[in-house]
Amino acid sequence: MQSIGDIKCFIEPCNIVMPTVVFISALSAAIWAFISIKSSKEIAREIARKNASIIIMEKLIDNEELKKAVTIVSMMHNDPNIDMCIYAYPASPSPSEDRQAKKEAIFTVLNFNDLIAIGIKNKIYDELLIKEQRYNATINLFSMMKDFIYKYRSLSMCHTFCKEFEILANRWTEQPLPRAK
Repeated sequence: MQSIGDIKCFIEPCNIVMPTVVFISALSAAIWAFISIKSSKEIAREIARKNASIIIMEKLIDNEELKKAVTIVSMMHNDPNIDMCIYAYPASPSPSEDRQAKKEAIFTVLNFNDLIAIGIKNKIYDELLIKEQRYNATINLFSMMKDFIYKYRSLSMCHTFCKEFEILANRWTEQPLPRAK
């Protein structure tokens, strides 16, 4: 049987306070560790996004095939005798080399820009960094190519063709870069 002294010792504040302090300390340390780890992961992801964005910009500068394709598409756009929508139609059984080269150039440029838009959507690339570097090119290219994109979608029944590129260009049009002061 327990004596009153044993019960009194069990109820004393030192026996209740000490475990409570230890529990609160452990809980605080666990919360701090969780926040630190989560914050470190977010910082690492942000650095990785910016690094990936810089790499894609370097590839853009070094990509001779893409540069050539952009030149072809720009020349086609500036030629009043060429309707780029004709390249949305399926190719004839034996298309000319010129027609095939122009069609490939269109798809090279659009696929590259759609790839960037998909990367931004999936947080692989840093949107602000790319927007600051490619804002005008993206807006102008979509404006130049939207008739082709819509025609290709209707003919191929591929309603997602360049969809992310379209969404990105429209968002950037609605939310332009702030003017430099």
